[in-house]
Amino acid sequence: MGDCISLELRYQSLRSSSYFCTSPKTPHYNCIAWAAGEDHRPWWPIPYDTAPYYWPLGEQEDESLEVFIDCFRSLGYEICDDESLEQGIEKVAIYVDEEDDLPSHMARQLE
Repeated sequence: MGDCISLELRYQSLRSSSYFCTSPKTPHYNCIAWAAGEDHRPWWPIPYDTAPYYWPLGEQEDESLEVFIDCFRSLGYEICDDESLEQGIEKVAIYVDEEDDLPSHMARQLE
C-alpha cells in the first residue's frame, strides 16, 4: 500500500517493526481520530484554516503532549507502564516529534 511507504519515509524506525497499514490515507479523518475510535472527522486541538477539526475538550491554546494526554484521559484512557497486549484493555500510543516535542502521530493497539 502506497501510504505505508510514505509512513516509512517519515518514520524510518517503522521499517524494522512489525506494523501494518490498516487503511488508506483519507481526508475524512486522521490518526488522532482513528486512535479514539472515530472515522468521520479529523481531530486536532488547534483549528487550522484549511479544514474543520474537532477536539473533545474544545479548542486549545497549544498542541502539547499534555493536551493530548488530557484529551485521552477524558475518554477513559490512563497512562500505562508498557506497550504489551493486555486482554480487554485498549491502548493507544502518542508519537512525539524529536525536534519540537509535539505530538505528530497516534496509533491504537490492535490484536
